[in-house]
Amino acid sequence: MYIDLKDFNSPWGGYQESGWKYFNITPQDCRRRKDSRHWTDLDILLPEVKEEMFFSRSNIHLHLSDFDYWDELFTAVTYTRYAMPDDGGERFAYHRIFCTDDELIGFMRLRYPRESKDPAAVREILTLLRNDEYRDYKTGVLSPNIDIPEPFKTRLYSGEFDEPWTPIYF
Repeated sequence: MYIDLKDFNSPWGGYQESGWKYFNITPQDCRRRKDSRHWTDLDILLPEVKEEMFFSRSNIHLHLSDFDYWDELFTAVTYTRYAMPDDGGERFAYHRIFCTDDELIGFMRLRYPRESKDPAAVREILTLLRNDEYRDYKTGVLSPNIDIPEPFKTRLYSGEFDEPWTPIYF
């Protein structure tokens, strides 16, 4: 899993410039939060992620999209930052992630346990996730300036996915 180290919810613009770093996170390293209202939040237990985001007050969560809520379309890593006097109340950090298909399917099996038994349903969910993240929902055209790591960004803009609503598989 690639994590963009820039915190997009920070009132200070993030503790680092935008930059992708690879973390070897697998579904075996994750567990569901007990107090979560739904299945979208998974605890990430890897020490290397906690070490990189040293200012986190709590566990770091992988947030997978929930198709029932249009405002939760993006997969991200979230956690609670230390409360700072000038943080403006923005205590939740938000880091975009990028997963290859195999990685994302592993996390989807935690998020959608029933659907994951059907390979066709897994592909459908994966297509919905990718299209929701990378396409304009009205026109189906790829959004400009999508910030994902190479070589995936080059492939995304290669013309392979120009057809609206074509499944995007990395």
